[in-house]
Amino acid sequence: MIFKKVKVRINLRKCNRNIYIILGYVKTAMIKANKEEKYEELWSKVVKSKTYDEALKTIKKYVKIVDTSNL
Repeated sequence: MIFKKVKVRINLRKCNRNIYIILGYVKTAMIKANKEEKYEELWSKVVKSKTYDEALKTIKKYVKIVDTSNL
């Protein structure tokens, strides 16, 4: 998987470990970066995840998450 990761700014604390909120931010950022196809690929992998941490790890393979919780 060689492509430039999209940077996504998210306050992870406010997401309350809800992967679907995070996916909403990721989808918006990837659409803006014209990476819809990669988002579809990401989505299909995330929905197969068994845990929050596994899903987040998968997301981080596609995007760079900048946690704004402490900013």
